[in-house]
Amino acid sequence: MQTMVNLDDPLAPAIGVAIQIPRDAEYGGKVYEGSGWQAADALRQAFDRFSQGVSIVDCPDDQCDRGGGYFVALTILHWEDRATGWSGRRDRVTLRVTVYDTRLNHRLTSSILQSQGSNGAASGHVQTLLTSLAEKYVSSLY
Repeated sequence: MQTMVNLDDPLAPAIGVAIQIPRDAEYGGKVYEGSGWQAADALRQAFDRFSQGVSIVDCPDDQCDRGGGYFVALTILHWEDRATGWSGRRDRVTLRVTVYDTRLNHRLTSSILQSQGSNGAASGHVQTLLTSLAEKYVSSLY
């Protein structure tokens, strides 16, 4: 459950970032359509605050053109999006985020990011959890 990263050298804002769209999440036999895009877009918005060129790419791991900058491989490990708070069950999201420097063909960091909403009717929506996780994580890279 990591949201902060200590790199030897922070990422360079002048270098572009490509974020891979992960497969949509599944939980309890249900596929959360569009969840991969939501996760990638939350990271894109966070990287946009620091980098001058951020894009989202849709390709399988072994066929991705990783370009000449930073490449972010994203995997949804867990996703529970509760429609209401009456059940007392929390929204939860867990992501694996791996950042590569494609210019050096080197993995810079790999982290597991996890968050859950609060109990009750005021439960945090998964999109809110994604935004918060992405902002904390990406700010620790720069």
